[in-house]
Amino acid sequence: MDPLSVTASIVGILTAAQQVSSCISNVVSKAKKAPDEMLELKTKVDNLYTVLYQLQSILLGRERVQQSRTTLILVNQVMVSLCACVVIFSKLNTFVVALENDAQRDLVERIRWALKADDIKEYITKLERQENSLSLMLTILTCESNFEARSAVSRLELAVNALLQSHEQLLQQFTGTGHGAVQPPEEVNEDGSMISGTSSDETSSQENVIRVFAFQDDLDSSRVYRRIQRTRIEGDEMYSIYSKTNQTMAWSMMSGLSLSEISNIGVLQLPLSKDEISNNELYQFRDVNTTKTQPSSLEKSNTSNNRRKTFLASNEYCIGDWNIKIKIGPYGVINQLLSVCFGHQDLIWVVPCFGGIEYPIDSPAESITVLVAGQSIEVKVQYHVVENITWILLDSPIFRQQTKATPYPDADDPSSAHFYSLWNQSIAMMMQRFDCDNYLVFDYRSALALLYFLPKTVPCVFIHADNGPKSVFNLGWDVQSEETEKELSLIFGLGKWTVQQYLLLNSEWNLLFMMTRYLVLHQNGKCYVSFGEKQTYNSKSQSHKTIALAGINEIAHLPGPDPTDTAPVDERPEKLRVRNIDTDWESRRPELRKQLQEWAGLDINPNAEVLVFIGRWMYEKGIDLIPAVMQDLLAENDTIQLICLGPVMDEYGADAARRLDELMVLYPRRVFSKPEFTTCPPCLFSGSEFALIPSRYEPYGLVGIEFCRKGSLPIGAKIGGNGRAPGFWYSTKIRYTNRLSTETTLLQRRLKKAIREAMTTKLFERQVMRAAGANARFPLATWIGEIDDFQSDAIHAHSQVERRRLRRFA
Repeated sequence: MDPLSVTASIVGILTAAQQVSSCISNVVSKAKKAPDEMLELKTKVDNLYTVLYQLQSILLGRERVQQSRTTLILVNQVMVSLCACVVIFSKLNTFVVALENDAQRDLVERIRWALKADDIKEYITKLERQENSLSLMLTILTCESNFEARSAVSRLELAVNALLQSHEQLLQQFTGTGHGAVQPPEEVNEDGSMISGTSSDETSSQENVIRVFAFQDDLDSSRVYRRIQRTRIEGDEMYSIYSKTNQTMAWSMMSGLSLSEISNIGVLQLPLSKDEISNNELYQFRDVNTTKTQPSSLEKSNTSNNRRKTFLASNEYCIGDWNIKIKIGPYGVINQLLSVCFGHQDLIWVVPCFGGIEYPIDSPAESITVLVAGQSIEVKVQYHVVENITWILLDSPIFRQQTKATPYPDADDPSSAHFYSLWNQSIAMMMQRFDCDNYLVFDYRSALALLYFLPKTVPCVFIHADNGPKSVFNLGWDVQSEETEKELSLIFGLGKWTVQQYLLLNSEWNLLFMMTRYLVLHQNGKCYVSFGEKQTYNSKSQSHKTIALAGINEIAHLPGPDPTDTAPVDERPEKLRVRNIDTDWESRRPELRKQLQEWAGLDINPNAEVLVFIGRWMYEKGIDLIPAVMQDLLAENDTIQLICLGPVMDEYGADAARRLDELMVLYPRRVFSKPEFTTCPPCLFSGSEFALIPSRYEPYGLVGIEFCRKGSLPIGAKIGGNGRAPGFWYSTKIRYTNRLSTETTLLQRRLKKAIREAMTTKLFERQVMRAAGANARFPLATWIGEIDDFQSDAIHAHSQVERRRLRRFA
């Protein structure tokens, strides 16, 4: 038999309900004399879909409820209800499809509907029973009153029994496979294990399901319990370590456990096979007769291996042996460093497959099914092991819509919510397959996966780059109304409690708030790491960040390394290191400048001052400052030449591209602008005199380090990760305050002043600065060691919170 899991059944039922509802609508629209019962049938299907959708987050562990409530629902009650749903939608689908095919036939239509009336009423009755049982479960788990919950428990028991009696096939499944008939209670040995009890046919079901603990006599004889027995109201139930309530202690027909005693009900199998369901294409079955295509050792924790196992997920990645490199910014640089330099750890790395790239087939694994906006989406999975990295490649049409050049969906595009829902849910499912020590999050867009893992938590290190004063980390998902919030919750499959607890900040789904909230609740607010130095902006959005970071005791900082500095750490002070001018290399610079001018189509001028900008053309990078500043400088200094390269990312970049094109016309062979991805020749770094870095925010500072090491002196804003390498740095702070300015006029004025200052320096001064830059150390070893320390702190803080939680509930 191909068993159907609880998770797959819920996903399939929701899809089947939508499909049946759509078919009924078609029948009603086509048929001339469709009875009112058809509309009633559609209403029942839609109601059942709504109830199950609200219940799924709780059943699959995504929505947290009181543990005392989960003890009131038995595993068998859930499984009977789900089996009944699968069976009824299987039959209903066949019935409705037949009606849809006959809807346009006019011959004796009234007679045909009369013959179908009894069947329609029967389906309505079954759907009502099904909705009743699921609604009672939802009531038990979410109602505010304990009295209401206890009242619903007895009604749920009757409803489930009615379901079994009304579905002959279902009754056979549960009785024929050893799951039927409520089993007698089991006693508890001294060691806590269970032994079979006895029962009598004359004994009521309530008496049959009482669990007898070995310490019952001691409890009953104690003064406290005798006092409770004397004072409690008749009919009221006792809730304690030992309780005689049949709802709490009843043994289910399948496992004898309540929901509170099952860590993950989603992995349990229903007693239904693929051949027994007519619409089986809507469900994902697990074939027990075949083995997994991937060795299970990859998904198991190797207890003999003491190496740290780190889980990662990113849209930018580099798989060297397949020659696949997706890198458009600093995230790509950091991920490439991790893949090369973290050989001392075992990395489990989840990445999506993008369009336009051919991925070889290595080790296909079991596919996963993800529910996005009520639709089930299959995601194919394969593993690729390279040394210490296990790559997990996820393939889906939604992922394939993105390309190497655009790995991230546009935040303004509504489909971005579907992409990130599928992405984060897939990450969470992979996290369940692999046993890892910690989750290293460099991209906040991958942090939502932790919410799908609840109530289980994972030690996390959030290392992120604040994208400047305009960023509020909401990806454009503003929740202005309750309808919008419900729509987003439907797309992401997150319950209301989870959204309000972790995501919702000032009517926004704020991912910065989500990250900090997770750390505050589960790691005492530790291991929140930011690239560069802490910055405070004179902007309205700063208040969003201040509120979102509430509860974080300390923000750690991780300066960007030099990717080429792989030598051991030099323990000597900076002032004792040798900074000799490399005369041989300096003598080659004129030739490198000439090569650069030829490559860019500029005038061959040995005395030219070549300024270069390389990066994404966007507001944060300050690309809009360059045209206005350089127009005046080009007019007053004939030796200045300008080269600007990089992709346009926003409207500021588009405007800068237009204005630079005008400068190319105004100053031919002195200005070269190419607003697109460009492979840069080595002479671009070593042949240019200065590198322009007018960023409004620069978290990493990798560009300045790279240019400085290769001989081009940086001119830019001393902000974030910038300012560590020798160069001409200007402050963006407002005078007499400690806040940073984003005012365009002020930044243009200071950038122009810095460029003029750089132009006035003598050759010897520049040579000394280049020598200092070449000898400056930003070693990878230091960077790696700091990340290791953050991971250790996260694991320790997480374990402290877990121990405290266990002691509280012990």
